[in-house]
This record gives sequence, C-alpha cells and structure tokens, in this order.
Amino acid sequence: MKVLWGSCGLIAIGAFLCFHFLDAAPFERITNPQMPPVSAGKSMVEKPASTQEIPELPDIVDYNSQLIPSITLHCLPCHSNDETEGSLTSSISLEVALERWKDFAQSHSQLPESCGPPPTSDAVLQTWDLLVKWCHEGAYIPQPEPQTGNDWSSDERNHWGFQPLSRPAIPPPDSERQCRNPIDNFIQKRLRECNIVPVERANNRHLIRRLSYALTGLPPQNSLYNQYNNTDDNKLDILVEELLDDPGYGEHWARYWLDVARYADTNGYEHDGEKPLVWQYRDFVIRAFNDDLPYDQFFVRQIAGDLVPSPSNDDYIASGFLRLGVWDSEPDEPLRDRYDQINEIVEATSFAFLGLSILCARCHDHPSEPITSNDYYQFAALFDRLNRTVNGRLEISVPSASKSMLQQDAEKRLQVQQLQRQAITENSEHRAKEFRHRAENIEKTLTRDMAYRFQHLPDQKNSSRLLRSGNPESPGQFVTPGVPSILIRSAERASVQNRLDFANWLVAKNPGLLARVLVNRVWYWHFGRGLTSTPGTIGLSGSAPSHPELLEWLSCWFVEEANWSIKKLHRLIVHSAAYRMAVPSQSLSARAELFGEFSFRKLRAEEIYDSMHQVSGVLSRRQFGPSDQPMFSSLHHAMVPDVASQGVRTSEHRRAIYQLVKRTLPHPFLEPFQFPDSTQGCVTRTDVSNPIQAATLWEGTEADACATALAERLLQRGDNVTSDQQIQAAYQQILDRFPSEHEMKLSRQFLDSGENSERLKQFCLILFNLHEFSYVK
Repeated sequence: MKVLWGSCGLIAIGAFLCFHFLDAAPFERITNPQMPPVSAGKSMVEKPASTQEIPELPDIVDYNSQLIPSITLHCLPCHSNDETEGSLTSSISLEVALERWKDFAQSHSQLPESCGPPPTSDAVLQTWDLLVKWCHEGAYIPQPEPQTGNDWSSDERNHWGFQPLSRPAIPPPDSERQCRNPIDNFIQKRLRECNIVPVERANNRHLIRRLSYALTGLPPQNSLYNQYNNTDDNKLDILVEELLDDPGYGEHWARYWLDVARYADTNGYEHDGEKPLVWQYRDFVIRAFNDDLPYDQFFVRQIAGDLVPSPSNDDYIASGFLRLGVWDSEPDEPLRDRYDQINEIVEATSFAFLGLSILCARCHDHPSEPITSNDYYQFAALFDRLNRTVNGRLEISVPSASKSMLQQDAEKRLQVQQLQRQAITENSEHRAKEFRHRAENIEKTLTRDMAYRFQHLPDQKNSSRLLRSGNPESPGQFVTPGVPSILIRSAERASVQNRLDFANWLVAKNPGLLARVLVNRVWYWHFGRGLTSTPGTIGLSGSAPSHPELLEWLSCWFVEEANWSIKKLHRLIVHSAAYRMAVPSQSLSARAELFGEFSFRKLRAEEIYDSMHQVSGVLSRRQFGPSDQPMFSSLHHAMVPDVASQGVRTSEHRRAIYQLVKRTLPHPFLEPFQFPDSTQGCVTRTDVSNPIQAATLWEGTEADACATALAERLLQRGDNVTSDQQIQAAYQQILDRFPSEHEMKLSRQFLDSGENSERLKQFCLILFNLHEFSYVK
C-alpha cells in the first residue's frame, strides 16, 4: 500500500507541476477528447520556435566606421599642422600617414611621447590601441567601390541586359507570309535579312500534341483530335484557352519554376532530414500559375512575403523560397556554415530572378560580371537577419504570424495556464468547469497556420561585414544592405534597407532585368532554344540575343501590356506562326537558330512519367498535399532507412510533381531522364539519351506497372476483341495514332508468338520505348 500510495503521490505531484509550470494543453487534450484536433499545416503555438544560434564574427577593427572617425576626432587636432614625420598636413593624405605609422605601431605597444604630455586622455589612448590593433590585424584599407552604373566602363554600363526598357518599333509584315502577331514580324525580318525561307505550318495533329504537352505536360485526349484536327488556326486558339484553364497547366509550369528554385523535400548532406511542410511552397507555385499571379507579385512574395503589410499565409509560404537550399545539420565550422547558408541564398536569388551568377564575388571582384565584392556583401546583407528554426538536427516550421502576433499568443498562453491552475485549485466543480471552458476557448485562437520559411530577426545596425577572400575569420569593413551598383542608373544610391525594399525597388526601378530573364526562359522552354543561347544568365558572361529587338519588345509588352501575366505571355507565343511551324525532315542549323523551323523536343522526365501513367489509365489527378513516396525498391530502403518515414506511402499514382524529391536518393524513374539534383537552380536540363533510359523504360518498376495496367485494360474489352483491335487501341493510347499496315503485320507476329496477357504487356513496353512516344514534333 505504501508503494501504491507513493506512486499515486508522484503522479499527482507530476500533474500539479505540469499544470503550474508547463503548458498543460497536450495533457488537457488527452483528458478532454472534445478539444479540437490540430489540422495539417497548422500547429498549436505553445512556445516560440528555437532559432539556430548565429555565431559572431571576430571583433576586427573597421577602417571606415571605427578607425578613421577616431583618428580624425582625437589625433587630427594636434597632427594637422606640425612638421613631424607622419603629420596629417593638407599635402599628406590620411592613408599615407597611416602607412608611415604602421611600422612604428607594429613594434611599439605604447603611445609615442610626442603625442602630448601625460596625463593623455583616455580617448587618445583608446585611439592608439585601436591603431595598434588595426595594424596587427593586417592594416586593411578598403578600396573605393563603384556606387552606380555610371562608375563602370562603357561596355559594362551599356550591356543590353542592364538597360532600361525601350520598346522598339514593330517591323512591317512579310507580304508572302502570315503574321499572326508581332512575334512573326520580328522573326520574318531576321529571316529575310539572312535570305532564309521558313518551313511550312505543321499539321493540326502535330500541333494538338505540341500544344497539349507545352501547356499541360500531358498527351491530348483522343476527343481533342476529333474536335480540332480539321480546323484552322483560329479554332486552335480556342484549344489554347482550354489548356490554359486546365489544372494541369499549373502543375506542368510549376515544375519549370521548381527547377529554378532548387526545390526538394529534404536537406541533403549525410542526414538529409525532411523539410517540414515544404510541399506547401510547391502547392503555392501551382496555384500561382493556375491563378495567373502577376510575375512581379510572384517575385516580391518569394523574396519578402513575410515582410509585406498584413501578410497572408500564402505570403509566408512563398518566402520559403529562401529556405529551399541544402542544409548541413552538423557543420564542422558553424561560423563558416552560417555564411555558406547566406551565400546559397544570394546565389539562388540572383540566379532565379536577376539572371546573374555572382558567386565568385564572395572572395574577389567577379572576373566576368560587373559585380564587386562590396556589391556582393551589400546584397548579402539583405539576407543577414534570416535565421533557421531548429530542434537539434531537425528543422521546425514557423508560425504564419508577425512578431507582435506571436507576443499576443504568448500573453494568451499565460492566460490559459492561469485558468488551468485555477481549475485545479478550485473547490467548486461548476467554477472549475467554467475556468476550463474559458481556457479552451482561448486555446482555440492559438492555432496558427505554419510555413516552412526563415524567421526574420530584428534588424541591427552595422551587423554585416565584407569578408576578405570570403573568409569569415577575416572580416573587413561594415556594409549596409544594397543592390549591385551596375543596376543603379541614377546618381542617387538606391534606398534599400531590407528584402522588401529591394523587391519593390527592382520592380519599380529596373523591371527590364526581371522581365528579360523570365521572357527569355519561357521562350526557351517553348522552343528548345532561347532568344539568347544562355537562358540561365543575361549578364556579360551570357551570349547576345539572336533577336535583340524581339526580346526587348516582348519584355516591354510583358510589363506594360500584359501586366506581368505569364498566361498572356504563353498565349502570345503559342498563337504565333513561328510557334506553329513544322519540324522539317532535314533540319538546317541556320534556319533553326533563327526560328524558321520547329525542332524536335524530347519530353522531360516528369512528362514521360505522367504520360505513361495517363495512357495506362492509372494517373490520379488529385492535387496538393504532402509529397508521395516513390516506388523505392527494398535495396533503396536498405541503403537509406529513413526514406520510409519521408513522404506519404500510397498506391495512388499522382503526377510526378507530387513525388518526394529526396536529395540523397534520386527518384528511380525520373533521375535517368536528367531530372535536376536540386542542389542549385536549373534552367536548362541536359538533353541526352543513354542506355539507362532504355533500361528504365523497359525493365523499370514504373514502366512495368504501367504496361501491366494498360494490358489489363485492353484485355478487359471483352472476349470478342481481336488482336488487331488490341493493337490499334494500344497505338491510339500510347502514340495518338493508328498503326500502318507494316506495323500491324509486325505487331500480329509478336502477339501471336506467346501467351496473350504477357505478350500484350511486352507490346505496350515496346511502344513506350519508341522514339515517337518520348518526343514531340
């Protein structure tokens, strides 16, 4: 009895301590089943998330903000007019005088007697100590830096990518060729200048398939061929509208952006932990494309969604773009790792939106772009107050709330705890119930949406510094947040204090850069080649446009007339006669480079995956939600045991965009088809064929499952269905056409040579492996 009483006593004391000193909400939820559950993507805000500790830089003397002001104030009054060596006369610069003092200061720790009879003021002694410390730290003197684009050379300053938008005149149309919109006027002008005759228009069957894949990433339904096969271009424009309104449009074009944004569901490195709720960012991008969110807003939300006035949950989720990169949960050098993280954000942002790679400027002035180290660190200072919320090696999502809202939540938590304590100590059951009821009502208001994003710490003056040679152990001068000087066209320095200021400044003052980058990439994704041959960059290291006037006109039109609408940009491009040209039997490189013909386009990894599942009848069109776990083999699970806990295990076959992207374990079907590794942004995937792709389409788990499902569908048509009808149905489903007589003969011979169901599955695999299935004309 004593043991039992002791155990009960311990339990009672434990419960009392939980209610008095801890948040009792979890215990209350167990004992009171009527309390509402917490839904996915939401969390009971019980206490602020823990933030990753930010290591401090070494305390090194800053030349501009510490040394020079102190010397000017405490040394200059005495040394400005004397004739001693090292005096600061008007004919000797401060830098020269400091050079003379360096040797003396490095070998003497005491203030020179010539600096005045004792007692010398503490300020003078402190200045001398500052000078000695500066000398021992290397006597670093920052060099003058460009402040605006005018400080650069004419070649750098006048580079086409950095110019303000200027709308060129539309060339007159070619009387012998159809011009469906201004795109054709510019294309035909260049073809005439080079004496190149473009090819004819593609047939409707090819155009229907081309448009369906271009806008939704899926093969067209057979009904579309029946409806549009014998129509003109104006009727095909109606098909374009149907495809743009299809939910598959957002899923398809979101994948292009996820490549650019280096999206993945895990962090990479050895631990490769899961990024909690990161799939919400993927869903935001899909909705943004389907809702035709203007691109300028799309940009601002991802750079500074958490800083906009009255941010919505989508704004917070969008700012998760900054946190999508790889992360080492156990770094060897925390200080260096901190600046590696900032560097990753800087590089991802500049690549995705500015079309510039400024990584080199972390250690030295960029060798091929007009970006100095000072430019780099001013830009990096915009992201210096971002911090990762963690629990040891695990990442934590952040409530979609401002700092003031979280403070209000903290006050409410105190109220809940007080009411729960009153309920325990209250003798009247009626009063105790009333206290519990009030606590429950307050607790319901503590449920907040959560988002995978960085937490923005309060801004601190003079908290960012240039790192000499990129080494955080050797910081240089303090820097203020800013934008690369080459982007500033006026004499006034851009007033940019944080990420939101930068985003708004770029949209208002330099929209041409944003527009040119996106327009060129969208053009590349449609045609297989950009208006420049380097769609990843438009800086000096990139190539010049093949059609500079067309690129400039499209960029102006996109901003001024389309109001940053990406759907309108798609519509303009696919309506053009240039887009509807045929793929010639023999391509000419000069004609192809000037868009006088259309080129074969190989389907991307996810398009092949989605097409196989759609034609086999197993593709689920359910949208959104946590990522699905791919069909990993037992060997995969043995090599990476934690994969079993990442993503949702399901027998449902959704589109590839909803498949788990694990950095250390690529998707077994998508990876052979050049699916990006997501360690950095990607615009152009490698377009090559290799034996592994053939093996994946012939022996891979996904291909086998799809072929089996399609063969079962063909067999379920009934006993009276002939093999010829099965062959024709398979051709229609997989290749969108009927077989020729020769193909029918070969197919009959193959099917008649073995057991029907197994042969039919193998026949479907053969069609999946045809060049015709994986390419679009």
